[in-house]
Amino acid sequence: MFTHDREVTTRLAERMREQILDNGTEPLGIRFDSRIAKGTYWALWMRRADAKLGSDPVKANHGAAIGPTDPVMKWVMTAYGIHSW
Repeated sequence: MFTHDREVTTRLAERMREQILDNGTEPLGIRFDSRIAKGTYWALWMRRADAKLGSDPVKANHGAAIGPTDPVMKWVMTAYGIHSW
Protein backbone atom coordinates (compact mmCIF):
# COMPACT_ATOMS: atom_id res chain seq x y z
CA MET A 1 0.00 0.00 0.00
CA PHE A 2 1.40 3.38 -0.98
CA THR A 3 0.04 6.69 0.14
CA HIS A 4 1.16 10.28 -0.18
CA ASP A 5 -0.70 11.16 3.03
CA ARG A 6 1.97 11.75 5.70
CA GLU A 7 -0.64 11.77 8.46
CA VAL A 8 -1.64 8.20 7.56
CA THR A 9 1.93 6.93 7.42
CA THR A 10 2.87 8.74 10.64
CA ARG A 11 -0.11 7.30 12.52
CA LEU A 12 0.68 3.80 11.24
CA ALA A 13 4.29 4.13 12.37
CA GLU A 14 3.19 5.40 15.80
CA ARG A 15 0.81 2.47 16.19
CA MET A 16 3.48 -0.05 15.14
CA ARG A 17 5.98 1.47 17.59
CA GLU A 18 3.57 0.86 20.50
CA GLN A 19 3.27 -2.88 19.85
CA ILE A 20 4.87 -5.67 21.86
CA LEU A 21 6.20 -8.51 19.75
CA ASP A 22 5.43 -12.20 20.37
CA ASN A 23 8.78 -12.65 22.15
CA GLY A 24 7.99 -9.77 24.55
CA THR A 25 10.30 -7.20 22.98
CA GLU A 26 9.47 -3.88 21.35
CA PRO A 27 9.96 -3.39 17.62
CA LEU A 28 13.19 -1.56 16.77
CA GLY A 29 11.85 0.03 13.59
CA ILE A 30 10.20 -0.66 10.28
CA ARG A 31 11.40 -1.65 6.82
CA PHE A 32 9.75 -0.15 3.77
CA ASP A 33 10.13 0.24 0.03
CA SER A 34 10.52 3.72 -1.36
CA ARG A 35 7.76 4.90 -3.66
CA ILE A 36 10.13 7.23 -5.53
CA ALA A 37 13.45 5.39 -5.57
CA LYS A 38 14.48 1.78 -5.91
CA GLY A 39 15.40 -0.09 -2.80
CA THR A 40 14.40 -0.97 0.71
CA TYR A 41 14.84 1.47 3.59
CA TRP A 42 14.77 1.25 7.36
CA ALA A 43 13.37 3.66 9.92
CA LEU A 44 14.66 2.95 13.43
CA TRP A 45 13.06 4.22 16.62
CA MET A 46 15.47 5.79 19.10
CA ARG A 47 13.75 4.51 22.22
CA ARG A 48 16.43 5.41 24.80
CA ALA A 49 16.55 9.01 23.61
CA ASP A 50 12.73 9.19 23.49
CA ALA A 51 12.53 7.98 27.11
CA LYS A 52 15.29 10.43 28.18
CA LEU A 53 17.49 7.49 29.24
CA GLY A 54 20.55 8.57 27.29
CA SER A 55 21.68 8.08 23.75
CA ASP A 56 20.89 5.09 21.56
CA PRO A 57 23.77 2.96 20.27
CA VAL A 58 23.60 4.58 16.83
CA LYS A 59 26.52 5.98 14.93
CA ALA A 60 26.26 8.59 12.23
CA ASN A 61 28.87 10.40 10.25
CA HIS A 62 28.80 13.80 8.62
CA GLY A 63 27.68 12.26 5.33
CA ALA A 64 28.19 13.92 2.00
CA ALA A 65 26.58 16.96 0.47
CA ILE A 66 23.95 16.30 -2.17
CA GLY A 67 23.76 19.14 -4.65
CA PRO A 68 21.47 19.94 -7.56
CA THR A 69 23.91 18.33 -10.02
CA ASP A 70 23.72 14.92 -8.33
CA PRO A 71 21.96 12.52 -10.77
CA VAL A 72 19.49 11.20 -8.18
CA MET A 73 18.75 14.72 -6.93
CA LYS A 74 18.14 15.83 -10.52
CA TRP A 75 15.71 12.94 -10.99
CA VAL A 76 13.80 13.79 -7.79
CA MET A 77 13.65 17.50 -8.66
CA THR A 78 12.33 16.68 -12.14
CA ALA A 79 9.83 14.10 -10.82
CA TYR A 80 8.40 16.56 -8.30
CA GLY A 81 8.79 19.79 -10.25
CA ILE A 82 11.30 21.19 -7.75
CA HIS A 83 13.70 23.97 -8.77
CA SER A 84 17.00 24.63 -7.04
CA TRP A 85 19.23 27.66 -7.47
